[in-house]
Parts: sequence; structure tokens; C-alpha cells
Amino acid sequence: MNVLISGATGVVGSEIVKLLLSNGHKVFILTRDEAKSRRKFPDASGHIFFNYRSASLLTSVMEETDAVIHLAGAGIADGRWTDSYKRVILESRTLSAKYLTDSIRTAVNKPKIFISASAIGYYGDTADKTVYENSPAGKGFMAHICEEWEKSVADAESLGLRTVKVRIGVVLSPKGGALAKMVPPYKFFIGGPLGKGDQYLSWIHLRDLGRLFLRCLEGDYSGVINGTTGEPVTMNQFSKTLGRVLKRPSIFRVPSFVLKLIMGEAAEVVLGSQRVKSDRHEKAGFTPEFTDLSAALADLLNKK
Repeated sequence: MNVLISGATGVVGSEIVKLLLSNGHKVFILTRDEAKSRRKFPDASGHIFFNYRSASLLTSVMEETDAVIHLAGAGIADGRWTDSYKRVILESRTLSAKYLTDSIRTAVNKPKIFISASAIGYYGDTADKTVYENSPAGKGFMAHICEEWEKSVADAESLGLRTVKVRIGVVLSPKGGALAKMVPPYKFFIGGPLGKGDQYLSWIHLRDLGRLFLRCLEGDYSGVINGTTGEPVTMNQFSKTLGRVLKRPSIFRVPSFVLKLIMGEAAEVVLGSQRVKSDRHEKAGFTPEFTDLSAALADLLNKK
């Protein structure tokens, strides 16, 4: 297939591009920096300038595209949630999706598949309640962002494309995200839980997430699917397991008020509890490789 992908340079996007290429798909990268994209993905079939605020649509590109994978969006925890940055977080997701679906609408020969990232932030803070794909949207900024994000993809469905929305959990990767930020303190023997520690994390190994996107592309599933595997664990359990894998103590807790001072409202991402599972993986034909947290961390951190 000819696959058009936005947000390719991130940790998740890079993994998906690698899997697409290794499975024989032709990959076309939507990017704001074509030179950088060529250096990072020399085996991609094309590098296309992407500005979702442009009046010029990607009509001719969509004519040659079989599937679109939309990952682009400003980093959730890349800055304090000021009113202006909240707007950037929202618009970088919703307006970019609208730009892509508007481009598809103008094409005569349209893509057949549209896969969009979303996040388990959709469910809000679930405390110790387990939620699945059919659970309603929660409350809070992240829930609002995810709900609007998914609404912006609805046009792809109305245009007749098989559409999948992947609600991504905590992605485990040493290259970025939560795990990459948590590991360094352990190396200096000062690692430990964040906040009270009773908040739930719903996680997925980076490789499994890439495989889930590939399965959604090559299969026939449509609708929402949660990008989480294994049992959700509390922050205390996660930290204890990470310490055990790294052979380091996990005793230096970072209090909630410190995180709020550092991150402001964005501390919601770390302190909120999300106990999320999927009951649709089998329907989608997906079997995760990692359902045990200790095995996943050992694989990622080369501690087998």
C-alpha cells in the first residue's frame, strides 16, 4: 500500500514507519522539514511538506494514497498548560485532521483507510474503575482534547473510509515518553513513585503499539480500539517493578505538590488514574507480545 503518515518523526511514528517499510509498504512522510525527514527516513518513497493551516490542499497526494495514518499533534507534556498552549494542543490535532479530510474530500480517487491516534485520556480520571472502548468520555482537559480529536476524524468515516481511532496508553520506550524520564533517577539511586502512587497506569510496549497500528492497517477492523496491553498497574507497582528490573531501590517518592509546582495543570497527566483495558484486540486480530510489565521493561532496558 501507499501509506501517508503525519507525525512520523516522533517515537511512535518512527516505530510505525520502520514496521511499514519492513512489511513492504511504500511510505510517504508528511513533514514541516523535508530535509530532516529525508535524513531520518532515507527509505521512504516521498517527503511532503505539511502545513495544516495552508489553503492549498493535498488533493493530488490523496489521489495516489491508499491509507492515511494521522499521528501529528503538539506534545501533551512539552510545556505548562497555559491558555495559549492548550489551544496549540487542541488545534494541532483537530485542524490537522480537518486539513487531511478536506484534502481527501477533493480527491476523485480517495484513500480507503484512515487511522488516527487518540489517547486513553479520553476516559478522564477513572480512579480504580476499569474502562473499555465502549465507556463514555470522562471529564477534564485531556478528555475534552481526545473527544474533539476523535470528532475531527468523523469526516473520514462520512467519506466512506474505513476509519480506526487508536486510544494510546502510556507508551513504554527508552527513546522518549514517561519511561525515558523515569529511568535516569534510578541510575543515581534516587528513583521512586510519582505522587501518591495509587493512580493506575495503562501501558503498552512501543513494539506492540507499532504492531497494533500495522494490524489495523492490514486487517479489516474499524472503530475505536485501546492501545493498551496487559494489566494496568498502580504507580507504586510500576515503580517497584522498574526498580527491580534496574536493580535499584524505588523509595524516593516525588510528592504531588512538587509535580504540580513544576508542571502546573499538566501534572494531571502524571497524577490522574487511568485503569484502561481492551476487549477488542481479538476482534481486530491483534495479539500483543508483551502483557507482563516486568518482561516488557526488561526487553526495553536490555535487562533480560
